[in-house]
Amino acid sequence: MQKRLAALSEKRRGGQKSIACFPLYPPVELFHSMGLVPAVLWGLDARNDEVAVADRHVQNYVCSVGRKLAGFLVSRGPELFDAFFFYNACDTLRNLPEIVTAGVTGRGKCMPAFRLHIPQASLSPEKSAAYLAQAIEDLVNKLSRELAVSFSPDSFARSIGLYGKARGLCGMLEEKCRQGLLPFSRFADAVMAGYGTDVEAHLVLLEDLLAEKSLRSVSEGAPGVFLTGVLPPPAAVSDAMEEAGLRVAGNDLAALYRSYAYTPALEAPNPAAFYGDLYENHFPCTTLLQTADRRLDALVSRIRETGSRAVVFVGEKFCEYEYFELPLLSEKLKGQGIPLLFLELALEDTVNFAAIRNRIFAFAEMIGSAGV
Repeated sequence: MQKRLAALSEKRRGGQKSIACFPLYPPVELFHSMGLVPAVLWGLDARNDEVAVADRHVQNYVCSVGRKLAGFLVSRGPELFDAFFFYNACDTLRNLPEIVTAGVTGRGKCMPAFRLHIPQASLSPEKSAAYLAQAIEDLVNKLSRELAVSFSPDSFARSIGLYGKARGLCGMLEEKCRQGLLPFSRFADAVMAGYGTDVEAHLVLLEDLLAEKSLRSVSEGAPGVFLTGVLPPPAAVSDAMEEAGLRVAGNDLAALYRSYAYTPALEAPNPAAFYGDLYENHFPCTTLLQTADRRLDALVSRIRETGSRAVVFVGEKFCEYEYFELPLLSEKLKGQGIPLLFLELALEDTVNFAAIRNRIFAFAEMIGSAGV
């Protein structure tokens, strides 16, 4: 990710403004339409110096997403970005903006912060929809005022089209994975690349990968497994699944499927209507509380649609939102006769995956011997 962000630094020197976005689902179309390059800070590397900075500002038992984000923005944010954006995604992320601002200011730097509060109740009631509409209008006005950019309905519609096309290509590449014609690690890398580059460059990357000659990455008839969690596993872990004879048939990962599953199709869209639709009808996510009641049923339905025989929960250590759901998910899958493998990954897990690899091979053997 850091290498891709370096390219944004080059664009910034050429006059292109960029905005660092906290995960999970920021309004990237809006930022792009206003002439900004949004970088959603998923998949940051764990640089030792930045982790040390993070641990001076946040507890070392918060998830690696939060720790990496804090260390990266305090250490390098002002050099790479003109501003940063956040919304109320989870307890860790919603408390970081003030910490990051204080850390940046303590270094004698300045990086404007922009905020959006997404209602955690359904957006169907008129009051919730009106609140979000006003919040988005305020965001547009503040961006225009502080970053000297402007909003255009035509540009917004064009940006929606570009990001919608990128999401569609991600879905097509996922289908190649389901068929065993593309290694999951390559697919995940291609999707994650979009978070650290502009959408135009990401479209080229996705189209090139889709055009590549398909090569079977797993044997025909390999059992399909479904990945759920926040981030895709490291390549060594997903490659181990395929080496064990498993095929990643689908996913519900927040950084992957939940992010590209849905784009509103509205005539003459405006930001209030577009994001009201997006957040209300988003594929259910543990961080979007208004979708929580339908999440488990939607998840099981998707597992069935992809033909998956088992589920692998890729746990981001200390991610309370996902872990709170795990007992309910486990019970739900047990009732459906779907085996579950729980893998936990921490910030320090960057090289030695031997224990995880052994568990994956044992799980694959269990699925095969049980005829699941």
